[in-house]
Amino acid sequence: MDKIEVRSAQPRPAAGVPRTAPERAVALIELMGRLSAHIAQEAAAIRANRPVAELTRLAADKQPLALAYEELARLLRVDGAGMAALPGELKERLAAATRALAQESEANARMLRRAGDAQQELVNALVASINQNRQTQPGLTYGRGSGPTPYPGAMRPPAPSMTYNARL
Repeated sequence: MDKIEVRSAQPRPAAGVPRTAPERAVALIELMGRLSAHIAQEAAAIRANRPVAELTRLAADKQPLALAYEELARLLRVDGAGMAALPGELKERLAAATRALAQESEANARMLRRAGDAQQELVNALVASINQNRQTQPGLTYGRGSGPTPYPGAMRPPAPSMTYNARL
């Protein structure tokens, strides 16, 4: 009987993942630049009142960038010796990219908060208007198929005087 050699697959790092701390730092700097640009593009689309489908697409496109950023930052953070051995110029570029991403993220968060506050003010104004109309126009209701009732104070119109005999 022939012997079959079975070799277990050796785990390989994912393709394109930087292996050394300097490579990770350079990749992280580039990724932070792309993420900052994407956040700025998303903010511009919100300011320009672009369709919701476009905003949803932009948010979905940002997700892989954010995940890659978290993974690269984690890999660099756990490599304390590699981080300490980075050249000063690379550390400065990394710090500058981090500041730029933080500033862009903070500006985006402020804009989104303002947009949310404006939307809440609009909803509050609509509710106040509806409540005011209900007070000044008794019997006024809102909803599907509703409107002022033709019989003030009544829930339904009076029943007809004749009935239908189904036995005939």
